[in-house]
Amino acid sequence: AVETLEADLATVEGQARVVEAIRQGPAIDLLINNAGHSTIGPYAGSDLDDELGMLRLHNEAPMVLTRAALPAMIEQGSGAVINVASVAGLVSTPNVAVYGATKAFLVSFTRALRQELKGNGIRMQCLCPGYTRSEIHSRETMKDFDVNIVPEKLWMDADTVVAESLAAITD
Repeated sequence: AVETLEADLATVEGQARVVEAIRQGPAIDLLINNAGHSTIGPYAGSDLDDELGMLRLHNEAPMVLTRAALPAMIEQGSGAVINVASVAGLVSTPNVAVYGATKAFLVSFTRALRQELKGNGIRMQCLCPGYTRSEIHSRETMKDFDVNIVPEKLWMDADTVVAESLAAITD
């Protein structure tokens, strides 16, 4: 069964609400850390609050939620965590410096946890899609990004990305 809980993961309160739900409920089988947004433009002229909010959402929230879920997963000897990063976490790209840096953190964090949890029955995956059609490009912080400059063949379909991720984590 899938349960959803609405919370603003860029806030301590929102994170605490989800942590409490994780601790109160039965052990979860799969945690997907997928909340995110982006900014675009030179860092020197960026809105620091937007950048710090992105850092909290992309890095702090996955750390907090993964930490809340792992003890029960370890106790039951099974479970999986998918951290959704981006190809931007593998390359340095101007005008999305903080976005790329937060995604690089997720790559490194997931790799390290995968090594730590080896033999515990816990699977860790860091998903690094490229351009994927989603609401991320319609946010105010992305108003200067023209989706039409990206060739159609480079766009990924969200349903396909999800299907391939889930197939890989269950293998």
